[in-house]
Amino acid sequence: MIRMSKSCRIFNKNTRPCFRLNPSVRHTVWNLIFGSGNTLLALYVSNQAQVHRCLTCRTLREAKKALWICFPGYFLFVSLCTIIGLYMSAFYENCDPLQAKLVDNSNQLIPLFMQDILGGLPGFPGLYLAGIFSGSLSTMSSGLNAVSMVVLEDFIRVYLKSRIRKEKERLILQIISAIFGFVCLEMTFLVSRFASVSQAAMAVFGIFSGPFLGIFSLGLFFPSVNEKGALGGLFGAIAVTVGITTLPTNPHQKSPLTCISNCNVQAFKNYSKTALLQPRTTAVPEKYEAFQFYQISYMWYSLTACLICIFIGLIVSHVTGPLDPKVVDPRLILPVLDDIFPFYYLPEHTKKYYRFGIDHEGKFKKQLSSISKSQEHAISTLSKVTVPAILKLYKETVPEFSTVANSHSISLETEL
Repeated sequence: MIRMSKSCRIFNKNTRPCFRLNPSVRHTVWNLIFGSGNTLLALYVSNQAQVHRCLTCRTLREAKKALWICFPGYFLFVSLCTIIGLYMSAFYENCDPLQAKLVDNSNQLIPLFMQDILGGLPGFPGLYLAGIFSGSLSTMSSGLNAVSMVVLEDFIRVYLKSRIRKEKERLILQIISAIFGFVCLEMTFLVSRFASVSQAAMAVFGIFSGPFLGIFSLGLFFPSVNEKGALGGLFGAIAVTVGITTLPTNPHQKSPLTCISNCNVQAFKNYSKTALLQPRTTAVPEKYEAFQFYQISYMWYSLTACLICIFIGLIVSHVTGPLDPKVVDPRLILPVLDDIFPFYYLPEHTKKYYRFGIDHEGKFKKQLSSISKSQEHAISTLSKVTVPAILKLYKETVPEFSTVANSHSISLETEL
C-alpha cells in the first residue's frame, strides 16, 4: 500500500499545485476553493431540491442546524476526493490506464482503482457500489420530487383552475415522477459517452445555477431592481454561459506526460484490450485562437454567470426605471450592513447610504406594532365575548354539556 507521504512526493515529482490566478487555467487551487465554493453556494441557496429538503424541517432553527451539519460533511467529501486523486496518481505513475486502453474514458478510472485496491477483499467492491447507488438514488429522488411539484404547482394547477383532490394529486405526482425518471434513465446512455461526467455536470449546473443565484442576489441586496431587470439578467447570463460551453476555445492546460512502461502482463489478465508496452506521451492538440473570455475554466461558470446576471439586471433596471425602494417590503431585503460582521461596525452615515433607501427600523416596526396591537385586540375580544357566547349556546341546547362546558371555559379563559 502506498503511503500518503510517498503519494505526495510522486505527485510533486510529476506536477505542482497550481496557485495561478489566471481563470483560463483549467484546474488550480483557487478554482477548487472559489469556483466550487460558489457552486456550493448556488446549490444551497437557489436550488429547489435543497429548499424542499429544508422545508421538511419543522422549524427554521432545525433547517439551519441541518445545513451547518452538512457543511463539514461536504468539505470532508471534497478532501477525500483530493486524497484519492493523489493516491491514483501515485498508483498509476508509470501505467496510465487511459494510455494502456484499460478503460475507455476517465469516468472509469475510479471503479478501476477501487477494483485494483479492494478487489481481493470479499464484500468491499459490493459495498463501494452500494455507496454509489445510495448517494445517486438520494439525489435523484430529491430532484424528481422537486421537478414534479413544480410541474403540478406552476402548470397543472394554473391551467385546471380547480381544486385537485389529495388522491388525484398524489397520482399526478407519481406519473410525473415516472416520466422524468424514464427521461433520466435514457439520458444515462448519452452521458456515458462524455469524456468527463464531472466536468459536464459542473458545466451544466453552472449554466443554470449561476443565473438563479444572481436572481436571488438581486432580490436580496438591490431593492431598485425591477421585473425587467431580473428577467434580462437571467436570460443574459444563461446566453453567455451557453456560449462559453458551446463555442470552441483554446486548450486550457496540457496533461502531464504519461507512459505505460510499468504495465506488466499480469495487469492485463482481467481485460480483453491490448496495448503496446512502451512509453508514450499525450499528443498536444493544435492551437487555435479564441476570444479570451471564452477560455475560462469550467470551474468558474457558476460565479461568472452570477456576476453577469447581477450586472445586466442592474443596468436594465436603471434604464427601464428603477423600482422605488419605499414600496419594497423591508423583510425581503437582507440588511447586510446591520447584521453581518464586520459591517455593523461601520459609521451610521455610511450604512445609511448603502441601505439604498430601505428603512429597516422605522416603517416596518410601526407596521409590526400595529399588527400586534390588532392581533391583541382580536384575541381579547375572542376570549371575553366569543368563547363565553358559544359556551352559553351549548349549555342552553345541551343541558348535560353544562359540567364539561364549565371546565373548558375555565381552561380556555386561562390559556387566552
